[in-house]
Amino acid sequence: MDRHLGLSLLELLVALAIMAGLAALALPLYRGYVETAKEGALVSNIASLALFQEDHKLRRGTYLLEAASATEITAAIGWRPAASDQAAYRIADGGDGAYQVTALGNDGTSVCLRMPQRVRC
Repeated sequence: MDRHLGLSLLELLVALAIMAGLAALALPLYRGYVETAKEGALVSNIASLALFQEDHKLRRGTYLLEAASATEITAAIGWRPAASDQAAYRIADGGDGAYQVTALGNDGTSVCLRMPQRVRC
């Protein structure tokens, strides 16, 4: 009775090749989803900041057009990023009564939106 209970080397190599091919397809997709999620979090924070900007405009007649840090933004319009948010925020004049918000995450993810139109810079 000559019965083989294990896998041959060829069967093992075929299985490894299939797994490597699946990993090669899945990894870039996963990285894309992670990047999209990081950008989404920054866009959400910018949308939150925009509410404070609208309040500032209602009270003072204009948007805050220059602020180089979250500390300056907090002092001027009262918006404060969440404690867990490690991103840097900057507001610049966007011309024509608009403003531009740039958010840079500590991992290098960056989002720039021209507000209040909410279009990418």
